[in-house]
Amino acid sequence: MRLWSGLGYYSRARNLQNAARQIVAKFGGVFPKTREEILSLSGIGDYTASAIASIAFNERAAVLDGNVARVLSRSKQSAEICASGANGRHCNSKLIGCQQHPLPGDWNQAMMELGAIICTPRAPQCLLCPVATPLRSAETGNHANAARSEEKARRRGRRAGKAFVLGEP
Repeated sequence: MRLWSGLGYYSRARNLQNAARQIVAKFGGVFPKTREEILSLSGIGDYTASAIASIAFNERAAVLDGNVARVLSRSKQSAEICASGANGRHCNSKLIGCQQHPLPGDWNQAMMELGAIICTPRAPQCLLCPVATPLRSAETGNHANAARSEEKARRRGRRAGKAFVLGEP
């Protein structure tokens, strides 16, 4: 642990070590297989638990990061689908396709990659998008605003600046 202390990963290393101890103590040395059990481990949050559960154990656990939220918002042409909450992002689980897909881990990975590579925030490549046909934002050209929450839109309108002019009196 001392070797990690100056690298900025000390808390991650400590959480990893604590999680390993928890796996031995609570789960008999076998990594937990459900999202809820994975969430009980030190240093594991909602996003990571959902990703592990869906990818490694095929559990229908929706992964939602900024990339997935952007794809979902653009596909439904509504900023209300995914919004920032006090505890991070939340989304209507009925709208997340992994709930119906036979391989939820593959679905989650595809959505994360689609948002990171094709459906980018400022310059989406709609012609390369495998789901561009059903995307309403591609038809309307409203890519930039599709994934913004109402709160972000309000904050953008409140910008103010100050200027000082220095000179001789």
